Amino acid sequence: MNIRENLIDINDRIKANAKGPVTLVAVSKTVTCDEVRAAMDAGQTVFGENRVQELQNKYSVIGNKATWHLIGHLQTNKVKYVVDKVGLIHSVDSTRLADEISRCCISKNIVMPCLLQVNVSKEDSKSGVYMEDVDRMVDYMLGLEGISLKGFMTMAPLDASESELHNIFSRLYKKYLDIKQEYIHNTDICMLSMGMTHDFEIALQEGANIIRVGTGIFH
Repeated sequence: MNIRENLIDINDRIKANAKGPVTLVAVSKTVTCDEVRAAMDAGQTVFGENRVQELQNKYSVIGNKATWHLIGHLQTNKVKYVVDKVGLIHSVDSTRLADEISRCCISKNIVMPCLLQVNVSKEDSKSGVYMEDVDRMVDYMLGLEGISLKGFMTMAPLDASESELHNIFSRLYKKYLDIKQEYIHNTDICMLSMGMTHDFEIALQEGANIIRVGTGIFH
């Protein structure tokens, strides 16, 4: 594994496919703190964790020298452990979770940037609201204190064809643009997190400005 060379390759591929500035989230689940530090030494600044316990463990060693994102499913009883450690939660998928993030952030006098997770393909194994529920959830989250809705996140099925990937990502991009237009006074809505190691180039072509890459960096 050469993390530095992998990062150079990923960043070259980002430049070749992106429509504008892109945030690369290095997915560091199951990766050691030494490997995270190696990525930091190579210039990577943002890391994504799926599990709260693993995030806490890495944060206890590395702290805020890196920017941490929570990208995996978040249980309401774990919210209190992450809101003072992460810069963005990608995976808000219910009013119940949004309420708990709001409550914890109000109690700590902070505002948490969040993305609404959308299950575009209606895959049973994935979390996220369906496309037809996006408008309702946007309205709901914009009405909560302690939360700043920044945009949307999705994951495509692992077995999706190239044409299916284009369709899934383009559908969410169009919804993202519609919401930005509808809430044009709310300039906070500016993030679209789509694409992982196997499909990030297609996601970028369809308008993603945040991608989540793990094995492409740490392998």
